[in-house]
Formats: sequence, C-alpha cells, structure tokens
Amino acid sequence: MTGLTDETAVMALLGRFITSAESEYGTGFIQVRSCHHKRPIDFVKAGSIDVAFDYFEPSELDDDTVGAVIVGRCPWAAIVDAGHPFAGRASIDIEDLRHETLVRIEGAHVSEAWRFIERACLLNGFAPKTRRRYSMRLTDLLTLSSTIGNDVLIAGVNFVKRIEAGLPSSCRVIELTGEATSFPLSALYHIGNLNPALDRFIDFMEADLAEREHC
Repeated sequence: MTGLTDETAVMALLGRFITSAESEYGTGFIQVRSCHHKRPIDFVKAGSIDVAFDYFEPSELDDDTVGAVIVGRCPWAAIVDAGHPFAGRASIDIEDLRHETLVRIEGAHVSEAWRFIERACLLNGFAPKTRRRYSMRLTDLLTLSSTIGNDVLIAGVNFVKRIEAGLPSSCRVIELTGEATSFPLSALYHIGNLNPALDRFIDFMEADLAEREHC
C-alpha cells in the first residue's frame, strides 16, 4: 500500500481492517510504502502494489482496470500572514477568496491537489488568481509560509498539523468553509488483482463507507 496522503484517516482504516481480518490472515499481512513523487494510481496500474491511497474522486477514473472507494474527506485550511485582513477571523468561506491570490504549489506530488482547489473555486463562480511556487521539500513550504505576503495558501488540515510547529509566528491558520472545500481521499485498486485479502478489504471499505453515510 502506498501514497498515504492522509495518514491519520488511512491508519485508522487499516487498524480497523486488521482487527476484523486477524483471525483469517494474522496481523503481519499488510506492508506500507510511500510513493516518492510518483502518482499512486501508476503503482496500481503497474500491479506493483495492491492498494494506493490518494486524493482522488472515483468519477475521475478513465481506466476500466482500476477501481476506487472513497474512504474519507480532508477539510481545508487557509494559511495567511498575520497582517492579512483574514488573520483575525476564525473562519472564511471560499467565496471570500474571489479577489485573493492563491499560491499554486508545483513540482511535487502535492501539486496534484491543485485540481480540487481550482474546481472548488469554479463551482463557487470564479477562476482563482494564482502565484506559482516550486516546491519539492517540506522545508520549501515552511520557507514559503514565512514569505507569503498578501497571498493565501490552501492546504489540507492534516498537512497543516504536520507542519504547524514549523510555521512562523507571523502566520495564521484559518478554517475554510464552503462547497467542495475538502480533498476526497480514495483507495485505488486494480480490478484484476487476485489477492484474496484485497477482495476482503474492498468489501470492508464499502461497508465502512455505507455505515458512515448512514450516520
């Protein structure tokens, strides 16, 4: 398994599955790997892993050999400078970003997430104004946050928690609300995979999703 985009949600899911399947498979049947700047879906298509977790909508699939199950959604937050007009607010709506310049991260796997940010802006009636920023490392993003100026950086709350200790005191993290303001987290798998544990996992994820939607 690879491409753990939101480790908290994925690890919780894997923990529940291991508990449910322990009597059949034991506890050592899952191996976790990171994707190292390669698209998780490419690992699935190549058959080198059984399941990949990524920010992905099942409706985006254009390959009938790959299936996807939504396992969660990661809400967004906005990172701004302490001098920004939003800095004193507990939350903002995505509509508030209509006239703001958003930082568009490029050059790493995280850049794949931009399509969801752009889509959310378009759904809310505006095309986002952007400033491109190249980033391959976590330290690049911490440097960016210290020089963000009047711009706004949108990130998943899980990622913000990961870097929060390194954010400069001049930054503020604000809840972002509105239509489509979350990353869809999906499990991707190859439909022709013959691993019996995968079939069990897919059934488990679908039942888990149905239970969450019912609640």
